[in-house]
Order: sequence, then C-alpha cells, then structure tokens
Amino acid sequence: MFALKLFLGISCVFACVKLSNLKAKNIKEELYYYSSVCISCDSLISGLSYSKQTVKELLNVDYPSETFVLTVRSYFDEKELVFPSFITTEEEITLNNYFNLLGKSNSTAQKTAILSYKDVFLKLQDEKKKKYDKSYSAIIKVGFSLGVMLFILVI
Repeated sequence: MFALKLFLGISCVFACVKLSNLKAKNIKEELYYYSSVCISCDSLISGLSYSKQTVKELLNVDYPSETFVLTVRSYFDEKELVFPSFITTEEEITLNNYFNLLGKSNSTAQKTAILSYKDVFLKLQDEKKKKYDKSYSAIIKVGFSLGVMLFILVI
C-alpha cells in the first residue's frame, strides 16, 4: 500500500511541475517571438544596406520562435498575417504595419521605417524579458510546491 501511495505522490509532483511548465511556456514563447521580430529587423536593415536581396530572401533566416516563422510564412503567402494568441490588438496593428511597409518603397525609406519599428519592438522585447525573469521561475516553483503539498497529503 505504501508503494502505491509513494507512486501516486511522485506522480502528483510530476503532474504539477508539467502543468506549471505548460503555463510558463507561453511566457517564454512571447519573449522568443519578440526576439525573432528584432532579428528580422536586423536582417532587413543589414540586407537593405549592403546587398540587393529581396525581402523574402532577407526574412528567410533562422528564428528562435516557431510562431514568428508562421507569421513570416503567412506574409510570404500574401494571405492575412497569422499571429499567436498572446499578441494584443495594438501589437497586431504594429506588426501588420511593419509587414505592410516591406518592399513598398526605396531602401533608405524602408531602413528608416524599420529602425523606428525596431525601437518599438525592442521596448516590447524588454517588457517580455522582465515578465519572463519575474514570472517564469516563480510559476515553476509554485507548481513544484503544489506537487510536494499533494505528495504530503497522499502519504
């Protein structure tokens, strides 16, 4: 009987840690998304300055966020842009404007506009970084603590 209680208690700890990790994953994905947006800005600025590549070639780089890759692919397909669920309406408008300016004017005007958008995206990235630093480890610790409490209750 004790082995069953021990197994059930350990399972509770693992389940709570896993659930808290799923919750914290959204916070991590937000940070990676805006890191990817800033990488795309850097890629476009350097590409427009020093090479004659197309926007599609300049945006075809490795990004830390898979959800940003989906947004870029929807831009390439010339469909409505696909944004993840954590993007607010205001951020969505900013990202739409950012993608809509690409390839619409000369390189100097585009670089200037991309630099101004990059400042906005860097501020958003800093906000997400602060949220990540503050919340990520706390969520994991709370999940572990809840699991340990359930472990104690079971035994």
